[in-house]
Amino acid sequence: MISDPLGVVLERSALSSLYSIVIPTRERPDVLRHTIKTVLKQTRSNYELVIMDNGGSPATRAVVEELDDPHIRYFRSPTSLNMTDSWEQALGHATGDYVTILGDDDGMMPDAVEVAERLHRDHPDDVLSWMPFMWVWPDAVVKAVRGLTQIHFGSHVEVRSSRSFLQDLLASRADFRTLPTLYCSFVPRRLIDDVRSRFGGQFFVESSPDIFSGMAVLGTTERFLYSYRPLTVTGLSRHSTGLSHWYVEGEAGDRFYSEHSEQMAAVDPRFRGLGLIVEVMVANCYLKGVQRFFPDDGGLTFDMEAFLHRVCAYPGRFARRWDEFTACVREMAELNGLDPAQFELRPPRRPPGSIGFHYELDPARNLTTVTYHTDPRRVPTIAEFVADTARLCLPAGALGIRDTRSMGAGGPPARSRA
Repeated sequence: MISDPLGVVLERSALSSLYSIVIPTRERPDVLRHTIKTVLKQTRSNYELVIMDNGGSPATRAVVEELDDPHIRYFRSPTSLNMTDSWEQALGHATGDYVTILGDDDGMMPDAVEVAERLHRDHPDDVLSWMPFMWVWPDAVVKAVRGLTQIHFGSHVEVRSSRSFLQDLLASRADFRTLPTLYCSFVPRRLIDDVRSRFGGQFFVESSPDIFSGMAVLGTTERFLYSYRPLTVTGLSRHSTGLSHWYVEGEAGDRFYSEHSEQMAAVDPRFRGLGLIVEVMVANCYLKGVQRFFPDDGGLTFDMEAFLHRVCAYPGRFARRWDEFTACVREMAELNGLDPAQFELRPPRRPPGSIGFHYELDPARNLTTVTYHTDPRRVPTIAEFVADTARLCLPAGALGIRDTRSMGAGGPPARSRA
């Protein structure tokens, strides 16, 4: 039997803040089981795990019942919702002082709540965002990247200017994967309530709910904390919308576009290739966020030339739709008064392949990144991956904070993505 432990958790929160970890899910019991296991291994008990079942079959509820734990609160929509509406319902069930959303194929580091609690002790009003580890499940739709792993060894937390970071996003100096979204951040309840008060009680008012939540953070804060010590792992399984978007392969990406077709129709006229190039969808969400949160700020401008160069930095993933991709790039250049010759691309000789072992140092940010492939026999699920990488992380009390609000670009350089 699944119980609602709200009274127990609130009693604990009298001594410390309550953290809400929210998992929206739809028909993914195979991966959800392992994601839940990573959350339940927290070194602190002042958290609730909200499972929002998006009209799923009994198999999802069966997983939750099997892992019966007093921290779990289970809810189910009677009908299947699109991603934005599902996230909205899921967020509505969170009761914590700080809230994060975790993908149902992702993982949470065992001391995530402990790290957040330590940082919020001195910075209670700040959003805490982080750079997650990345791991591709062995069943991912893109065979060449199965088991691909990207881990980094950071030891500090930056205080970032929200406006400067937004300027860097619009100029393509910062990467969208470093946005302070609800997906990779603990966001204070007051900020969520503030956004809802602006939009008639709704938080996710645009498609791409993860990207829009990051724009909402930038639009309602002066600063945020960004940790290079990960609190979560981005897991990319056969269900992953992000992986399907990036490589233009599989059904998850097509399903997302189909479910949000009405919202997607309102694309900025400067763009082309919305259903093909994920960066177009992201940039379109940037501009919608600027319109909603900075309607009279003429200082925020979008750099189309830099954007197209960033799009062209990863051409191999478009191998199967090369002519369509290059036509979109050429048309966007012409629409924006740019010379298409700046963005000439050579057709890839083969579909995108995996990345071999790679080691990269970034002295400016005291960051070391390692890319490699895991053995599926030893690391078959996100739970094993989290257990392995947790041993490599600095302890929660070893993080230092530095203020980067007077520096240039608001985030680390763009990283390759599976």
